[in-house]
Amino acid sequence: MEFLRAGQATPPRTLVDVLLATALAHPDAPAIDDGEQILTYSELIAVIRRVAPAVATLLGRKLASQAVPVIGAAAGAGLNLAFLSYFRDMARVRFGLERLADRHGAQAVEAQFRAEANSIGLR
Repeated sequence: MEFLRAGQATPPRTLVDVLLATALAHPDAPAIDDGEQILTYSELIAVIRRVAPAVATLLGRKLASQAVPVIGAAAGAGLNLAFLSYFRDMARVRFGLERLADRHGAQAVEAQFRAEANSIGLR
């Protein structure tokens, strides 16, 4: 028994694809009927073509205005991540030096640190 019939499936289509195919096949058939007025498929396509550019412009503006806070939040998160990384590294160094000072004494750790810094040209 075969349950998988992917080879028999229709190709993927969007709602717009279905609407356009129906409008081409049946341009004078009723597409919308609200009980008072009937729009045929060809009339509906004409309305969509008139309205779509204005809707796209409004949606584009809305998307752009909503993207600004998202972009700002992402930039702020990146900056916070950079600071967190820096301060974590500094904390690792500090607490590492404190552990060394506890084991070997603060003066010995400082003397070795200064010797290493001098050997690479830091003062």
